[in-house]
Amino acid sequence: MSEADKQAEINAILWRACDTFRGAIDPAEYKNYILVMLFVKYISDVWHDHRAAYHARYHGDEARVARALRYEPFILPEGADFAALYAQRNAANLGEVINVALAKIEEANIEKLEGVFRNIDFNSEAALGRTRERNERLQNLLNDFNDPRLDLRPSLVGNMDVIGDAYEYLIGRFAAGAGKKAGEFYTPPEVSTLLAHLVEPRPGDRICDPACGSGSLLIKCARALSDRTRGGAPAAGGAASDYSLYGQEANGSTWALAITTPPTPEPRTRTISTPSPDSYSGDSSAQRRAEKWLVGEASAVLGARLEKRALPTRHGRGRAKRNATGGGTSTYPSPRA
Repeated sequence: MSEADKQAEINAILWRACDTFRGAIDPAEYKNYILVMLFVKYISDVWHDHRAAYHARYHGDEARVARALRYEPFILPEGADFAALYAQRNAANLGEVINVALAKIEEANIEKLEGVFRNIDFNSEAALGRTRERNERLQNLLNDFNDPRLDLRPSLVGNMDVIGDAYEYLIGRFAAGAGKKAGEFYTPPEVSTLLAHLVEPRPGDRICDPACGSGSLLIKCARALSDRTRGGAPAAGGAASDYSLYGQEANGSTWALAITTPPTPEPRTRTISTPSPDSYSGDSSAQRRAEKWLVGEASAVLGARLEKRALPTRHGRGRAKRNATGGGTSTYPSPRA
């Protein structure tokens, strides 16, 4: 199966999972339940896939396997993975079971995930109905995510940006079906792929997306850089991994998705943060360091316009450079720190 067909299959499963909430919750709200469950499923599949690889590498030495797993991007506590949740799908307090698992995941990854799930309550009567109705919805959700085709193990999906593409797909469907973006702005993946190549990322670049969503565009920039260096394009004096990515995302569940999928090649520096009070004034560290900007503009995506303009910064006005807004993203240079 081609990567495109595999991604389409995954997207269809996720869209069907949305049926669980339609009519009961506004898309702007229920998308977060879908995205959080996607996050849990993804890190669970990655954890078990890597554990199996370590087990084979270390010939079943559990102590060495456990030691290696400590360095995973996310630590998955015992009983908090998707399989454990699915095994308890008939629990009378299923919403509470899921909330407890999320709390364990957050506690085990407190530096990365503190507060990410604060606004997601799988045991909310106001959002999901009374106990019987709520349990039925959550059982359906777990059943949908347990589909064998929704296998997100890296050994199976390879370097596909499954999370980013699925996120963009869902936001796009919400936009088409509800006439709005479910509280988010949508950049079609075809447009972001084109823009990533128009940016012409090179080794040594520092690239920032101050409203990065799932981080899909940053990953596509990494791929474009890899394609250029592999294809013999001018390397500007550096290795393919000699670049830095910076991103910000205000939505907690979306931010969690942004930090799950590592770009290839792995950059020298990669920082995905939540906005701080000075994030958009030019005083944040990411802004000081970045020299290529990726600024999402949904109106530009839908209008398919090309324009050139400079982005005001605390250093003055930057010069427009390779600036295309044919999609939801524009690139602006910022002075080196």
